[in-house]
Amino acid sequence: MKRDKTTPSGASDRYLIDVAAEDLQERTHLFRILKWIIVGIAAFFLVLFISFFFAERYIRTKVEITKKIECPKYPFKFHAERKEKFVIKRYKLKPFLLKVRDQKRGGDRFLLAEIYIKFAREKLPAEIKTRRGVLRMLVYKQLLKSFSEGRDSAVIRKGFKEELIPSLNTFFTDGGVYDIGFERLIVE
Repeated sequence: MKRDKTTPSGASDRYLIDVAAEDLQERTHLFRILKWIIVGIAAFFLVLFISFFFAERYIRTKVEITKKIECPKYPFKFHAERKEKFVIKRYKLKPFLLKVRDQKRGGDRFLLAEIYIKFAREKLPAEIKTRRGVLRMLVYKQLLKSFSEGRDSAVIRKGFKEELIPSLNTFFTDGGVYDIGFERLIVE
């Protein structure tokens, strides 16, 4: 920059120093902002990778646990063949009311089911009281799956029992579900 003849040389040098200092200060401010943006992005990806790591470990352990649990379809059948005596306890669930879609006619139908479970054991399992909501949800989803068309027949009831008994045996700690029955099943 050329010096102006009207200003003394010291004043113009001071002006140039001030301009250079402001420019440097502005650049360092931008660098600080850029640095924090990069640190934030790096922290985000670090947390993302850590969460993927723990999620993968959790899923792997769940898969290993489900592979270990193998429940026979009717675990107490061999007792009946050997003619051993065993106690059968009966537990009645509260009624289920479901709304199912009628595929043929259209519209909705309602299903009222009162179900009881027979256990081949001395005492009823503790899960009936402690995990009642999960038990009801398990039975509810199986009812929805089996009676989704809004019809009732002996084949559908048999399929319902064959699918639900092994599920309940894995649900209860010591198994013991012998049979499932309907006190009342109304489809309207």
